Amino acid sequence: MTINRRQLLVGSVVAALSTGSVFAAEQSTEREMRRKDRQLTEQECLYVIEHTSHAVLSTCDKSGTPYGIPVTPIWLDGKLYFHCAKAESRKMTNMRQNPKVSLCFTAKDDIVQKEFAVNFVSVVVAGTAKEITNPEEVKRIQLLICKRHTPEAGAEAAQKYFEKVGKGITMWEVTPTKISGKSRNKHLYFGEKK
Repeated sequence: MTINRRQLLVGSVVAALSTGSVFAAEQSTEREMRRKDRQLTEQECLYVIEHTSHAVLSTCDKSGTPYGIPVTPIWLDGKLYFHCAKAESRKMTNMRQNPKVSLCFTAKDDIVQKEFAVNFVSVVVAGTAKEITNPEEVKRIQLLICKRHTPEAGAEAAQKYFEKVGKGITMWEVTPTKISGKSRNKHLYFGEKK
């Protein structure tokens, strides 16, 4: 019996598929936190989210090319919200191609030079992004973002600001699928344990 190149190639592909090696790159790298002693509680994670002004939003287009950019989100009723300009941005294109996103909040990052270490507090939120299309909801959330991040400006100024620029923004909602936090010397951020 003679085996030609085509049969050999087909046999190789079938063997690779049966072992899963072709799809190894597509499998999730999700895992348990290695340093459980540094893991934050759910309440601590929410505190960090609600008291940290910025997060880095990480997106990925359908080709697998990653992109990270700072955003100024708010936590509202168990979800995160942030705005984008209506002009087609890279982050917006990525979220439309691939709604899976991650946001990283860094609340503390003090370098301890003599220890060659960092005292940090950070939270990562993995989730699914979707665009809010209801104009009234976009306005409501944008005014809440203003209230959270620019309280000194006041509600009247925020309303005028929205009337001026509101038509030029899109609003995005992230539904979390996982929230995890980690810290080194968290008492330096949260205070001493009771």
